[in-house]
This record gives sequence, structure tokens and C-alpha cells, in this order.
Amino acid sequence: MTAISFAIALLFVSTAGFAPPPSPLIVVSRRAPPSVRVALQLPPPPSPEAPPPPRPTLELVGTSHEGTTAPPDEIALNATLFVALHAFACTGAALASGSADPSAATAVARLAAVAAFVALQQPVSGWLTGPRSSGSESRAMPALDRPIAPLAAVLLFAVAACAPAALAQLAGAPEAAQLLLPAARALPDPGRALDLLAAAPIEEELFFRAWLLSALRRGGLGDAAALAASSVAFAAWHGVGGDGGPLFFAALGGWLGWLYQRSEGNLALPLATHVLWNGGVAVGRALLL
Repeated sequence: MTAISFAIALLFVSTAGFAPPPSPLIVVSRRAPPSVRVALQLPPPPSPEAPPPPRPTLELVGTSHEGTTAPPDEIALNATLFVALHAFACTGAALASGSADPSAATAVARLAAVAAFVALQQPVSGWLTGPRSSGSESRAMPALDRPIAPLAAVLLFAVAACAPAALAQLAGAPEAAQLLLPAARALPDPGRALDLLAAAPIEEELFFRAWLLSALRRGGLGDAAALAASSVAFAAWHGVGGDGGPLFFAALGGWLGWLYQRSEGNLALPLATHVLWNGGVAVGRALLL
């Protein structure tokens, strides 16, 4: 029996050694029982094609991406572009309407100018979402998320803005107090109201808060320095005219910028505050008549 078993084993080994190689699609498992020894081998899935390289885009400003830097010359270039677009649009509106006074045509011109400026920023999401604080922890104030926050912001700034006039009145200097308060004026007509309550706040908040603060932060300035620089620019934008003068507009720009920073880029907060402030001043002027 031993010789017979040895002969059968030798025959099996010799025949197995000359067996044709398995097909590339067949895998033979020697450990599996004969009934499940053969299994299909599926071809490997095709490797995904490498994504095409991004198309080069011509960007006018380097402040549009999170985490990127903005050279000072690019910030100055785009600030000049904004002023030029505004001047071109408003001059065309004045020529079309035959008057330099703010009107519905001025409001349309403002919105067209800021829309053109926004369209030239590629993409805009990097600065419309707002500047984040330089620290790792969020500095957002939960109170600024409440619906009443814009009204509260207007009331707080009104108290601060009227304090110098009240002190001058108490000190026996009514002439100085009058210079610090808004001059009496009738309520604006519908065209000027549209410019005062919609177009001007939208244009100024988009540029001075949403864009300029973000650009200055990416240019290397800290939160406080960027806020101060944007406030000075806001005062220069309004010129030496207007009630309160440059110091008042610098304070207003600083207050609106602070709200924007502390709300972690919630543009609706300074925008609503700006609208309410302009409306309150217009009503206050009319009450002084």
C-alpha cells in the first residue's frame, strides 16, 4: 500500500507541475476546499484621471483669498479704482439729471459703481465674509447677534456723539454746541431718501468695512491699526463738509468698523446701523425746524 500511495502521489505531482498556468482572471487558492478553490479575479479599478491644472486668472487685487497677503500698492490701486468708479458714475448721474444734488440717479450711480468694484474682485467671498481676529479664539460678542443690536448701536453712538454738545451747552458755550449738532433741514425728498437710506450705506459698508478692513488686515496690519486706518479713510471720503467734521466721521467709521470686527464679519450689523443712523439724523434735522 505504501508503494501504491507513493506512486499516486508522484503521479499527481508530475501532472500538477505540467498544468497550464491559470488565466489572468483566475485565482487558485490551495487552502480552500475544491468546491470553492477557484474565484474570479476582477481587474483593478482604473485610476482616476488627474484633475487638470487650474486655469490662470487675472486678478486685480490680492486681497480676495483667505490667508493671502495684500501688498500696499495693490490696496492703493484698488482704493483708487473705487474712487474713480464712484466719481465716474456720480458725475454721469449729475449730468443726466442736470443737478449735483443727491437724487435717485445718484443712488443708482452709487450702486452701479460699487457693483462694478465688487465684480472686479475675484472671488469676493474672501472679503465679504469679513476679517477674522488675529488670535486663535473667536472674539465675537453674542449680544451683537440679537435683532435689536443695530438699534442699540445707534442709541449708544448718539449718546456719545451728543455728549460734546451737551458739555459745551453746560459750559456756557451755546455757539460751540450748535456747531456740534446737525443743522436743521427738511425731510429729504424720495430721491435723496433713496440715496441716504439705501445706496450710500450699501456702497460705503461694502467698501470701507467689508473690503478695506479685510485688505488692511491681509496687508499686515493688526485689528486696531486696520480699524484706525479705515476710519481715517472714511472721514476723508466725506471731506471737510458735513455736520461734525472729519472727527465725527472718523468716530462713526470707527464705530461701524468695530461692530463689523466684533461680529466676525457680519456685514448686516454695520449696514443696518448705518441706515438707522442716517434715518435718525434726517428726522432729527426736521425736528429742529
